[in-house]
Amino acid sequence: ATGRDLGRAYLALGDVVNGCEAMKRALALTHESGDRQGEVKCLEAFGGLYHALRIGQRAMEHYERALAICIELEDKAGEARCLGTLGMLNFDRGETQASRKCLEEALALCKQNVQGEGEAQCLLNIGEVLWRLGSYAQVRSHYQLAQRLCKEQGDKVGEAHAACGLSRVCLALGEGYRSVEHAMESLTIFSDVADAAGQAAALRCLARTYAS
Repeated sequence: ATGRDLGRAYLALGDVVNGCEAMKRALALTHESGDRQGEVKCLEAFGGLYHALRIGQRAMEHYERALAICIELEDKAGEARCLGTLGMLNFDRGETQASRKCLEEALALCKQNVQGEGEAQCLLNIGEVLWRLGSYAQVRSHYQLAQRLCKEQGDKVGEAHAACGLSRVCLALGEGYRSVEHAMESLTIFSDVADAAGQAAALRCLARTYAS
């Protein structure tokens, strides 16, 4: 774990070479010591690095290795996490059906968790896949459910993202008034939690609605 954290520290400073070396040592040590959970964390960290560097194939390879260990350990939360990430990596590659399959599997695993951890994010991500497929009615139902879950869990940022997504899909369905309502709802929440990037996204939604 120390090597992994050191690697992240180097990466935060923009030192990719030393960051990779530190994480590589941490991965080797966890593997040699039989620390399977530690190995999963290192593989996910490496995968995240490759994702950030836009080296999608290498990112997928690391998350697939992490997924295999999670399945072996019967770590359902880890399995769902890896599947969710693989789903979005496939989405970035344009592999829509593969993306949806991973995300649906991740969602099924999240639903087994009493706290429902990760379920709302899976729903939002599946909504993005369905958006690409043009299935707007299904997109809306996924975003509505995600928003409800976020409200129940007190996840204000997730709730705002869901509202922003609902604004976009309502506009696509020709429901301009509802689109404005959801965009304003999203903007209010993002403003309340001082999320500047979220506020910008909500304002873009609002601008698209008024421009249509």
